[in-house]
Amino acid sequence: HISTAVVATAACCLLLLPHVLGFISTPRRNTHKPIMTMTMTDRDGLFDANNNMDIFIGIDVGTQGTKAIAYRPASTTSSGSSTKRGGILGRASASYSLLTTDIAGCAEQDPNDWINAVRFVLKTLVTDLGLVVAPSSSSTSKQQQNVLSGIGISGQQHGMVLLDSNNQPLRPAKLWCDVEASGEFNWIR
Repeated sequence: HISTAVVATAACCLLLLPHVLGFISTPRRNTHKPIMTMTMTDRDGLFDANNNMDIFIGIDVGTQGTKAIAYRPASTTSSGSSTKRGGILGRASASYSLLTTDIAGCAEQDPNDWINAVRFVLKTLVTDLGLVVAPSSSSTSKQQQNVLSGIGISGQQHGMVLLDSNNQPLRPAKLWCDVEASGEFNWIR
C-alpha cells in the first residue's frame, strides 16, 4: 500500500528532475536567495586512494532547506566478513525560507529555490569528492575513482506545485503547513 503523500512526492521529484539536472532552464521569479553551506568530512579515514569506491548520495528536500550526504557502505566478502568500513564522506546543505506575505496562515516557497538547492548540494558533493558516474574501463588507470552508484531523494509532504505545459511553475508552491484557507474550511464544516 503506497500512501498519497509518497506518490505525490515521487511525482513531484520526477517532474522537477529535468530542472535539477539542467535539461530545462528555471528562471528565478523573485530575489530571495537560498543560503548555501557545505561541510566535508573524512574524519574516520574512509577514503582509500588505492581502490574504487561506490558512493551513494541521499538528498532530503525539506521545508527549511535541502540537505545531502555522500555515503560509502561497508564492503563485505562472500563469506560475510567486512573488508572496508562504511560511513558518511561528506555533507552539503542549502537553506531557504517561506516567501514573505501579509496573508495570514500563508506558507509558500519558490520551487526554483528547491531546484537550485538540489543543484548546489549535488554539485558540491560530486565535485569535492571527485565522483564519476561510471568507473574507467582502462585497466592501466592506477587512480582511485569515486563512483556515484546511486541517488536517493525524499521530499517534504503535501506540497502543491502547479506547472504549465512547459513544466514551469505557475506560482509559488503551497506547502503542507499552509492554513490560509482555514476560514473556508470552518465555513464548510
